[in-house]
Formats: sequence, structure tokens, C-alpha cells
Amino acid sequence: MIDDKNRNNSGRVNQPHNHQPSRHNENNRPQYDRQGGGQGGRGGVSNEPASSEVHAPFNFVPLADKVVLPEWSAQVSQDQPLPDGVSGTLEFKLTAHTPLLIGSDRLVGNSQQPGQVEFFQLPKPDGRYSIPGSSLRGMLRNVLEIATFSRMRMVEDQLFSVRDMQNQDVYGRNMTTRSSQFNGAVQALSMTGWLRFESGEWRLYKCNHARVEQYMIDSYVGNNCKLQRCKSSREKYQQIGSDKLRLNFDAEPLKSHKHDKILKNGNERKLSLVYSKTTSLERGSTQGYIVVTGQPSSAKHMEFLFEAPGGQIELTRKVLQDFLFIHKETDEWNFLNKSSPFPSECGIPIFYLLEKDGKSVRAMGLAQMFKLAYKHSVHDMIQHVDKQFSDKVMDFVETLFGRVSDKLEDTLKGRVSFGYAVCEDQAVKPVPQKPIVLNTPKPSYYPIYVRQQRTKEKTYKTYMDDDATISGWKRYPVHPKEEPEAPQGDAARNMKIQTVLNPLPTGTSFTGKLRFHNVRPEELGALIWALTWGGNDKLFHALGMGKPFGFGRISISLANGCKIIPNNFAEHLRSPQEYQASFMQYMEKQVVGWANTPQLKQLCAMADPEKAKNKKLKYMVLGNGKEQNQFVNAKNRNNVLDDFDR
Repeated sequence: MIDDKNRNNSGRVNQPHNHQPSRHNENNRPQYDRQGGGQGGRGGVSNEPASSEVHAPFNFVPLADKVVLPEWSAQVSQDQPLPDGVSGTLEFKLTAHTPLLIGSDRLVGNSQQPGQVEFFQLPKPDGRYSIPGSSLRGMLRNVLEIATFSRMRMVEDQLFSVRDMQNQDVYGRNMTTRSSQFNGAVQALSMTGWLRFESGEWRLYKCNHARVEQYMIDSYVGNNCKLQRCKSSREKYQQIGSDKLRLNFDAEPLKSHKHDKILKNGNERKLSLVYSKTTSLERGSTQGYIVVTGQPSSAKHMEFLFEAPGGQIELTRKVLQDFLFIHKETDEWNFLNKSSPFPSECGIPIFYLLEKDGKSVRAMGLAQMFKLAYKHSVHDMIQHVDKQFSDKVMDFVETLFGRVSDKLEDTLKGRVSFGYAVCEDQAVKPVPQKPIVLNTPKPSYYPIYVRQQRTKEKTYKTYMDDDATISGWKRYPVHPKEEPEAPQGDAARNMKIQTVLNPLPTGTSFTGKLRFHNVRPEELGALIWALTWGGNDKLFHALGMGKPFGFGRISISLANGCKIIPNNFAEHLRSPQEYQASFMQYMEKQVVGWANTPQLKQLCAMADPEKAKNKKLKYMVLGNGKEQNQFVNAKNRNNVLDDFDR
């Protein structure tokens, strides 16, 4: 479902973080992952039993409700020396403890062979295997964002949508109601209308509608028309033809109808639905248009007839933006918007929900049970914890690494940079791995991506809740060893979605330099602490592609060639350990019990391969149906992703 084509090796999304926030539907890629580049996952159907346990090769460090704002942030400059500032270089050695892959351009697979990802090399004629500075910078910055209690601001602001028939609280109660007029039969709350672009803006006009059996449309169109064979609305419109969309029809009054058999609690029963059903086509007294939607399965047997546009209804900018952001990349919207088969005086057929006042639109979509925009975006969810999210005062990491802003006065150049880390043994050769499928769950899957309260109430928090927050900083725990998984089921036969990783072997080492300019002792200590995990040789970083399979476990040690030059030459020159101690003392002063906070405990636990033993660090299986779908099974049992270090 997802690949890494929009990520660089630092794990940062390659698109701007200012301007308009980008909002996506539930089919888009997650944007919380900033651990250090590349990811790999699993697709297809497994032979394993359909477990209800929630598990993943990643976990989360919870957001802190406090942001550390260094008192020197307003004094930082490239040109004005800090009284106790230092400049220089830290030379380091990076060692791979499992196969390591910093990917260069990806060769996409085809029906005959899987794709390939090779290790990054410096431009020819040099050609040496290397790790770009951006990869190391992203890895280090993410560790420090957590360890220094900085803001989670370098994430894309996404708004997700939901169409979950199993969740009555989140979706069902917003889309349907039990009709008191028709003995509790289910009635859709969505209404119908026409969306038109007029005088430089989108306007919505309401209309009445009726349901119509597909076989009636097939008979009316003729020419071997069979709507059930079409999967998309575009295909259906092409089958019908634009000249056949307009017609006259008759429909019965609104009433309840017995629907197809459904299975509930082991018993089959008929479901009663309330709608107005078409009784005749072509010779009716009402003029309207055939409107079709996608064909999710053969169980769907009805479409719609919309009457001509009526009166205008209030449409707010937010509702319109949510609709456009959710649908703008879909084939259905692009077809209806650019090649609408309907006359211009009608526009685009729309389904919408009204606010409680019955006067303005609350949400809208392209089907009767449309994708409903969640109430809160990713940034909203962060601000439920971090009340200083929009504050202009720089946090610890922004002060050190810099900040980009629309306004020049809010922009700061970073004082830390990495060069290429070059492989020491250029005779080393990549070791091709078995094909895998790059994959990851959707961030709209709230049992994982929304922080859940582990209580006996068995109620999920979602992006609808005003007090909900995202699960936190996404991290890939380091593995004791690499554990690649071969594609299974349909994925094993589909070469197009498979990828062969070509990492350098365990034991490969690299040397590089970190340059720092005019940084305070606490800041230099933070860099040293993050590189070496405070001198704890049992902790490791995860870098590059294949982290879900245990690839990319690395350690970093400082070399003897480090140069530290004080701005004030009379200043006492400290050892790296002393600078590190300054940072740790500073953090303990800012956050009492810093080393034992949930943030530090979870961060360090995921850097310890011993902690990963006996953990199920594998993706859940999507499967072909409900009985084999571990995501559905887990959600139905109200299970959640547990904290890594419980």
C-alpha cells in the first residue's frame, strides 16, 4: 500500500511544512515517522491464524505535556559569539551491527521481477559507499526532539476520514438514524445536492432523490449494459452514456423496505431501510438524472436518481476544504470535476449532512455513506497535549538545528551539520536479500496511531474526540538480529509490489564528522549524548531501510580527533564527558526526574535490543476477508498497541 518514494533517508517527508496544511484521506501514507529513513513492511495473506492482538514493528514515545524552552534561544546567532560558546568538530565511527541500507534511487519492479534498492554511493568518479549527512542529521534530531522535550512540529498536518461500518460511535451515528416514523427502520442521514463552481467559488444546491434498481437502468440503457460488472463510477457513467443520464421517472413515497439478509449473532434476518424507490423510468412525471457510485461488491444493487438543482444551501469554507482535501486525489473526483457527464447547470452530484440547525452543511462526500472527515487533524491532536505548539519561542532542538518559517524574523540557520560518513572498507559488497513488501498500517487506524486509555471501559479514542492525542513519536525498536519476512499469499505472486534490499553486511563501518558552530556547553553535551546514548554501549540507533526487519542497527563512537574550540580562549576546555554531564544536569533541572520520565524510558527501551526479545515486532496481516483480517479482529475486540516498555 505504501512505499518510501516521498521520503529521504533521514525519514523526513519531502514536502514543505508551512503554507497550507496538507490533509489526506485514509489511503495516504503516515507522516509521524522521523526516526531515520526508510521502512519496510509486509503485505498479502498469512497462513497464521487471525490473531486479535495488536502488534507492529514500531511503537511510540508519548508526547510530553511540557516543552523545554532554552533561555538563550533569543541570543543565538551565527555571527555574535556566545560568551561560553564553543565551535569545532566531532569525529566519529559508525558501525553496523545488522545489515545496513541507506537507499539510493529505487528501481521499480514489474510483472517479471521485483524492484531493487541499492546502497547510496558518492557521485562518480568517487563512487564510495556513504551515508548522507541528511540521514544522520534526521536520526540525531529525532532522538533529541524526544530527549530535550521539544515540540513535535516537523510533521505534516493531515486530516483523515473514516468509513467504518463497525464503529457506531464514530461513524454509524453520524450517517444513519432509526426512524420513529417507520418502526425503527434504518434511514440514511445524508441528503443530496449539486455542487457548482460559480463566480469564483463553489456553491451547493439541494435536490430531492430516489433509489433505483440497477437492473432497471440496465434495461433502460440497453446495449448489454451491466452496471454490476463495473467497479468505479467512471466505468458506470461510460456504460450508460451522457445522453442517457437525463430522463423522466416516477418514485413511490418515502417508506421502509426489507433489504438483503444480514448475519447478526449467528442469526439471519432482514434489515429494513427507509428510502423512496423508483417505480418507472422514461415515462415518469419527474425529471432527473441517473447518479451512480462505486461498486464495492455484488451485494450492491441500487443507484440514485437526482432531481434538478433547487435552492442554495450554506456551505462553509472549512467543510469545503475538508471535502476537497479528502477527495482531491481520487479518480472519482478528478473525473467528475474535469469531465463531468452532467450539464453545467447541474454540476457535480454530492451527498451531504446538515448541522443540527438544519441550515448549513456539516460534511459532504461522493457517496451516500461517504468518507466522513474526522473532527481533528494531526496538528490538532498534538495541541491537545502541547498547548505551546504554535508558540514562536524556539524549543531546544529548533534553537540548535534551526527553523524555517514564512517570516524571515522567525527563521534561524542551524549551527549543526554532518558531512558524508564514508565506508572504511570499499571492497565490501552489498548482500542481496529476499524480496519483501514495503508496507505500513494507515495512520487512520486509531487502535495504533491514537493514544488509548488502557481502561476496562473498552472505548476507543479517535480523531473525533476533543481530548484525544496521537500516540506520539514513532520509533522502530532495534532488533537483536535481522528477521526478514518473505511475502505471502497474493503478495508472493505479485512481483510489482516486491522489493529486494541490497544492504551492506553486518560489521561494516563508516567514519564521519559532525560540525558545530557557536553552541553552548549544554547543546554540545546534547549532541554527544544523542550520538552515544550517554555512553551506554547497550543502546543502539536504527538507521536506513528495513528497520521493521531488524536492519540498520548501528552504534556510534567518538574518535580521538575531536576538536572543541571555546569562543573565549580563557574558558576551561572540558572533556566530551563533561559537556555531556552539563546537558544532563540542565535537563534534570528543567524536568524533574528527567531520566525516569516515560519519554526517556520508552526512547531508551526501543534502543535496547535485549528489550526486543520475545516482542512480536511484526506487521498485522490485512487478509482477504473479515475472518483473516487481524486489523478488523483486533478492533472488534477493542485491543490496543501496548507501550513498548511496560
